[in-house]
Amino acid sequence: MSDSDSDSSASTVIQIPPHLFLPQDGRRDLIYTREDHDLFFLQQQPLSVLPHYLWDNVKSPITPPVLHLGWMLDDDAVMQYTQLHLPHMVLCTTTGSEPPTPSPYRTLCGVSWAEALFKHLGLPRFPKDAVRVVPMSDDKGKAAFGLSLGTNHRGIVPEKYHARLQEAIAKDQPLRWYLDYLHWQWAPRRANGRLVAARVSTSTSRPRPLR
Repeated sequence: MSDSDSDSSASTVIQIPPHLFLPQDGRRDLIYTREDHDLFFLQQQPLSVLPHYLWDNVKSPITPPVLHLGWMLDDDAVMQYTQLHLPHMVLCTTTGSEPPTPSPYRTLCGVSWAEALFKHLGLPRFPKDAVRVVPMSDDKGKAAFGLSLGTNHRGIVPEKYHARLQEAIAKDQPLRWYLDYLHWQWAPRRANGRLVAARVSTSTSRPRPLR
């Protein structure tokens, strides 16, 4: 066997291609550091296109981090839209004797805001835990609320509805994939309560629509 054959065989056994969101020290046991977290959010996301290996593949013993397809929202613009088209969804906050003021946090994070938006636009109804408002951040560390159209684990709202949503609440924002604030790591898959041996697979899976 030649040296090149030996190198090729070794790389096949290890099965760790240069995937995004893997520990930067090269560890294969998927133990992450704070430095990994900061690097991922500032240098590896958001993504304009999701690589196929980041779609969850149930045949793989390891699950990718959760990424949301969506837009970061401008609080003022979205609240203006909500007050005009969805006034019944506006929630206010009060401070002492001050008059109530519309609250982006209370309004957008209500469980029904995204559902009301879809209904107003004449779009189909999708699961509340899939289409929702979540925190997102850009590659400069700026954080804001964002509308998630689904994830690489659950599937996404069909593309034919994207333009109508963007015209309504995200005219100047590109549709991108944002790393989830909590589930930002690769992790061993659990089957029947047991951990499956962890190893990054080179197999890929295709995007699927929400139903």
